[in-house]
Amino acid sequence: MGLGKTIQAIAIAYFYKEEWPLLIVVPSSLRYPWTEEIEKWIPELGPEEINVIQNKTDVRRISTSKVTVLGYGLLTTDAETLIDALNNQNFKVVIVDESHYMKSRNATRSKILLPVVQKARRAILLTGTPALGRPEELFMQIEALFPQKFGTWTEYAKRYCNAHI
Repeated sequence: MGLGKTIQAIAIAYFYKEEWPLLIVVPSSLRYPWTEEIEKWIPELGPEEINVIQNKTDVRRISTSKVTVLGYGLLTTDAETLIDALNNQNFKVVIVDESHYMKSRNATRSKILLPVVQKARRAILLTGTPALGRPEELFMQIEALFPQKFGTWTEYAKRYCNAHI
């Protein structure tokens, strides 16, 4: 905390603004602080160009906004409309704050977010806690950035987690 991850991510995303739309995925409590930081550091963006997703059906402006801010809490199995809108938007730049929230490969939010991140041309994963305790918690973050670089989950677990499968 306090190392400037947010401003650095905004700066990187701004460097690639010609490739936007930009998706920012954050813990739900940080949707508005992130929006305030975007407005502070990129004042050329108007309020109509920043879309904060309020609920699972709030997809009206995803296709027309330059920046979409989404809380992890909305990434659930009953959010089909939202998931379809995210996949159809084809975000080219994605920021995932607190990316260690993707640690479980079985979690719904990880399964939903993984293809969105992998499809992006630019992906920025931020966390002060990349792994809370075990190397297996890094797999989804690595897989998001470098698909199949470390093989399948089983291969990764055998090599880096001393798994006996």
